Amino acid sequence: HRPAEQGLCQECHESHSSDLPALLKGKGGELCLKCHQEVSKETSRKFNHSPFVRGDCLRCHQPHASENPKLGSQKEPDLCWQCHADKKRSFEKPHAHPAVAMGCGVCHAPHSSDNRFQLVQAGSDLCYTCHEDKKEKFKKAHVHSPVKEGRCVSCHDPHSGTYEKMTAKQGAALCYECHKSEEKRFQEGKAHNPVAKGACTACHDPHASDNPAQAKLAGN
Repeated sequence: HRPAEQGLCQECHESHSSDLPALLKGKGGELCLKCHQEVSKETSRKFNHSPFVRGDCLRCHQPHASENPKLGSQKEPDLCWQCHADKKRSFEKPHAHPAVAMGCGVCHAPHSSDNRFQLVQAGSDLCYTCHEDKKEKFKKAHVHSPVKEGRCVSCHDPHSGTYEKMTAKQGAALCYECHKSEEKRFQEGKAHNPVAKGACTACHDPHASDNPAQAKLAGN
């Protein structure tokens, strides 16, 4: 921390007496915001991290020095697990999102955001910061509605998944989450072999295609 590095202890601490612990000149975030005024502007955003709102800066930051970026009290994700231990299991499935290894802050703003879950960008815009190559591939004549609407997490778990590509369910079970009428029709009639096997993507591209019904190949 700059005051600690420069020996400016009195920027934060009284030299003789104080009503606060450690002879501090102010309580929690109030003291921090005397210097970090730009951070105070973040409180106007729609979604705020609860320690940030409470002014509990030391929940995540060390006041003097740290081996971690931004004076973090621990490395990510251990820092986040201090409070979000209940979410840890959702990261331990066989197929993990590579972004998780880069740290929670890659996708989530630590203080506040105008997006749910304090995401740094909304919907697919966040995904495209890494998956920009996919954005071009999806510019086809027929686009799957979740892709068109930027709802990647309708099909993919953002942290980790039991199935390949981190899909929420496997095969047709995933498709039937939305296409319930087709499921009923296919079960009542004589099904095409790929349909019977639940292999929708044998014929359909799950994201986009230049062919109607997102067929992989043109034809009857």
